Amino acid sequence: MKLLIQAHRDDEAVARLRDVVTRFDTPADACLDAASAFHVRGSLDDAYRWYREGLQTVRQDRGRMPYEFLEGILFIHAERGEWSAATDALRAYEAAKIETNMATDSYGDWIEWRRTGHFIRRLRSDQSVIDLYRYIALEAEAELAPDNDEATLKRIDTANFSGVYPALAKSVKAVILERRGDHAAAQRWMRESFDAVRRVRTDPAARAHFDLVAARYARIVGER
Repeated sequence: MKLLIQAHRDDEAVARLRDVVTRFDTPADACLDAASAFHVRGSLDDAYRWYREGLQTVRQDRGRMPYEFLEGILFIHAERGEWSAATDALRAYEAAKIETNMATDSYGDWIEWRRTGHFIRRLRSDQSVIDLYRYIALEAEAELAPDNDEATLKRIDTANFSGVYPALAKSVKAVILERRGDHAAAQRWMRESFDAVRRVRTDPAARAHFDLVAARYARIVGER
């Protein structure tokens, strides 16, 4: 199915997906696979549709986790700069009580930070296994606790992230080093961050944060 979507054979892909959804014990998993493939391809409307459809059938006791669908939806709104819509989507998710085993506060913190550029509270970096949560905890710490920079830099260096998050964390390190006056090191880490994010530019999390990394790169490295 993913190969069909990559090849822009959407009618065939959707027909196969509909068949899979009727036969599988975890139909939401197929929806997430389709949504992710459309998202990577840049077909955001189609991705949004399948994230939403997956949320209608997702289960907490088997298959993919509900927050994965929510994250995809929020990342699409972020890429489009639709922060009010992102807030509405989060509130609807919380009201539906789809996920009862995980707090969603940090998604609200993430939306507010991406909308305004600022955090209103510090977050615990060890509060979750979710990469996004742990990443924004580092961002919040870097902004709100500059006196704690050494500890924040150590956490960045020892963080066990996956996907694009190691590259995003490097941009936090560059921001801290620039603030401390170590411009050469800041530029080196910022270049590494930008190059790594650009290499996976179509990844949903990378798409949602590329404008942030690009702006930091322009400011710290001085290139556009």
